[in-house]
Amino acid sequence: MGRAHFLCCLSARLGVLIFALAQFLSSGCLAALLWFFLIRNQQTHQLQLRKPLLAGLITLGAVSSIIALVSFAGFVGALIKWARGVRAFARLTAWLLGIQLLFSVLCIIAIYIEPKEDFIKQCVHSSTDANVIDTCTNKIQEVRGITVAIMVVALLLHCYELRVVGAYASELEQKEFNQNIILGNSSKGRYAPIAHVDTSYPYAEPAHGYSYQGGYA
Repeated sequence: MGRAHFLCCLSARLGVLIFALAQFLSSGCLAALLWFFLIRNQQTHQLQLRKPLLAGLITLGAVSSIIALVSFAGFVGALIKWARGVRAFARLTAWLLGIQLLFSVLCIIAIYIEPKEDFIKQCVHSSTDANVIDTCTNKIQEVRGITVAIMVVALLLHCYELRVVGAYASELEQKEFNQNIILGNSSKGRYAPIAHVDTSYPYAEPAHGYSYQGGYA
């Protein structure tokens, strides 16, 4: 099994370190901001949050915290070559890719089935810039194409991240497997113990000996 690589010539370990650190920082900052806002608002009551919105923010904070913890485990796993940590990060990456794929498909469908007037209104978004209004009004197909292209590129990058992380996790697991085989063989010793040889033969009992005192019948 060959070594996994990142950007053709770099080690996959470096790629996992970069991906895990970026995911940890982004998710950790988001989780910290959400928990700070929720705790602060609970103390000051500046905003009256409805229960569905409050539940959504709490869920997003919890999910972001879990993502940050697993990403940190992946970073540490790549740092100390811990296969379980990297494998957990690979599973997280696959899970996030699935969510991103579903979200992208829904967005692309929504972009092309939404009425032109509603799409232009959301594109302009209360802007008074003539260039923005002209772009959203007269170049709607180009805007849709660019939006879809951005989503596709993001998906391809996420797929590449999953490929690198998964390959490095498999590489570490294979190394651990080989080490366990080597250690298992060395602990058993070089030679196997000799099995007990049965040296008995027919008529070997004392009664059949030449000097048996009982004589022969």
